Amino acid sequence: MFVETYWQKKPLLIRQAIPDVVNTLNLNRDNFFDLCVDKDVESRLISFQNDVWTKQYGPFSKTKLQSMGHSKWTVLIQEVDRHVPRVADLWKYFSFVPNWRRDDIMISYSTPDAGIGAHVDNYDVFLLQGR
Repeated sequence: MFVETYWQKKPLLIRQAIPDVVNTLNLNRDNFFDLCVDKDVESRLISFQNDVWTKQYGPFSKTKLQSMGHSKWTVLIQEVDRHVPRVADLWKYFSFVPNWRRDDIMISYSTPDAGIGAHVDNYDVFLLQGR
C-alpha cells in the first residue's frame, strides 16, 4: 500500500513508525560527538547566527561542539550505518526500497529551534525523529 499510494507521490507522517528508535540505536549525544571527532567520518556543522547560515566541515573537536552552547546549530553525520553497526539495522524497516536506491543513513543532532535551513533534496528521504 505505501509504495502504490505514497512512494514518490506525496509525503506521509507515521507517528512512532519505529518505536523508541533513539534507545534502540543506543546512540546518545556523547557517542554521537565521538563520531564527529573521527577523521574518517564525514560530518558538517550548520549554524545560524545574526540571520546568517554557515556550514563547516568536520572533523570537529568535542570542545568545539560543547562550546557552541545554546546557539542554533546542527551537526550532521553521513554514513552512520557504516560506522555504527546497530544503525545499519535500520535498513530492515526499509526492505521495500531496492538496494540500488539506498545511499546511507545520516543522523543529525540539533539544539532547540535549530535546523539546516530551507533546502530541497533531489532524492528520496525518510526522516526519523528522536527526542
